Amino acid sequence: MAFLDNVVPVICLASMQGVGFASIFTLPFAILDSYREYFVERRDKRWFLRDYGIDISILINSSLLCFIIIGFAGRVLIAVTHSPRSAIVLSAGWL
Repeated sequence: MAFLDNVVPVICLASMQGVGFASIFTLPFAILDSYREYFVERRDKRWFLRDYGIDISILINSSLLCFIIIGFAGRVLIAVTHSPRSAIVLSAGWL
């Protein structure tokens, strides 16, 4: 954000990043809850072997792995283009 000259793009990028970050951490849990509700409604015995704990740990580890991969990809992009602005453009494009 320090590479931008105007305040308006900084505010827009920060708000987009906030919405994206909130979506990453809330939508998968909502999907997981509907998945659980479906199996409890059907009284499927597989769900009782695997409760919320395992699914939430898999979900959180997957999202953190995604952040690590995006971080490495951004670092490679900065090294190739020799410009930190390319990472800003990349993060704005992913959101």
